[in-house]
Amino acid sequence: MRRIYKNAPSPRFPTSSPVIENCIVSETVCEVRVWTDHEWQQLPLDARPYTVEYIPGLGWVGAMLKRKT
Repeated sequence: MRRIYKNAPSPRFPTSSPVIENCIVSETVCEVRVWTDHEWQQLPLDARPYTVEYIPGLGWVGAMLKRKT
């Protein structure tokens, strides 16, 4: 977006890892989450999602199974 809007302010991201949005992976409802580098390092290997993407300046983005409330 900054390439298009050169005068746009830099985005501000929260320091905690809130749920950004729900998504559907196959037939499963998931939560899209963002983890900081520190949070990602603290997350046990078996608790990490299989598919994640690192976005510089944001952190690790992945989908987790939706928690039942």
